[in-house]
Amino acid sequence: MPPNGIYCYLDSDVIALNTGCNNIFYYYKPPITFARDLTTINNFSPYAVNCGCLEKFYKEKENFENLVKKIVNHKNYPSHYTVNEFRKWDRINKQLVRNPFLIIKVLIKNLLRLNFTQIEITENIKLDIKNKEWVIDSSFSYPALILYKKEIKEKTGYKFSFIYHKWHKNNEVYVDDSYSCNHLKELLNANYNINIPKKWHHWNGGVFLFDCNSYNIMEMWHNVTIEIFNDQRWKTRDQSSLIITVFRNKLQNHSVLPEEFNFIADFYNTDITATEKQGVFKKGNKLVKPSFIHIYHEWGNINWDVWKKIISEI
Repeated sequence: MPPNGIYCYLDSDVIALNTGCNNIFYYYKPPITFARDLTTINNFSPYAVNCGCLEKFYKEKENFENLVKKIVNHKNYPSHYTVNEFRKWDRINKQLVRNPFLIIKVLIKNLLRLNFTQIEITENIKLDIKNKEWVIDSSFSYPALILYKKEIKEKTGYKFSFIYHKWHKNNEVYVDDSYSCNHLKELLNANYNINIPKKWHHWNGGVFLFDCNSYNIMEMWHNVTIEIFNDQRWKTRDQSSLIITVFRNKLQNHSVLPEEFNFIADFYNTDITATEKQGVFKKGNKLVKPSFIHIYHEWGNINWDVWKKIISEI
């Protein structure tokens, strides 16, 4: 490797969208430069260690859905992220949860219209109170579980928490798609004496910059990866070993790449959508024009608006 060069590693699921990708090299800070991951370290935890939490979460969700399915008796429950109408509903639902003022705005709008039987959330999404269901794009419906909360509580024991916006049983077992636990932090502390700061965001290995000064870091990352692969407490993920390497080298406050150089488009994150503007995607309320897009799940899914946009523009 020539000593004066700066190099860029790309995972095979990373796509260059425009010539702005060449500007990534201006952001290199030795000894190595990564971008942040898409989730928090606690969300990553169940996928990183063999703590049993992920299996427990899956089982609990399946149990909840099987019980509720008998109550709502609805053809579209449970649904899946491959259904575009369900994705639209999920996206709006998340926005309502995050923004109480949006709920107030919706209520005022419907009060002014004296509309109490079918609440209009957006032009394409309505809450049908009488039939206890969401109506998406006029043709697709999905049960409004919140309107079944009394029956669900009586027949299953699950209650809905308006504080956490989750179904739970005995304030202990929560049903949620955002699986998380503390076991990765605990294992890092017990095995490597690493204390993860509360607001620290781990790195993603899909895109990074390196040069001849990166050898020791990359060699340590490799060795630690082999080490934890031989330890049954860890799952085969090199991001855990990257965290260890980062802290061993006191790089936890090292600068990272801007999101545009590793824009992680997770199929299961419905906040990420395509826009009509060339090269621009939406993440929640934020517009992003990435130079590198990192496809996480569902590579090649032609029904996904993000993938369709990529194919049409490259």
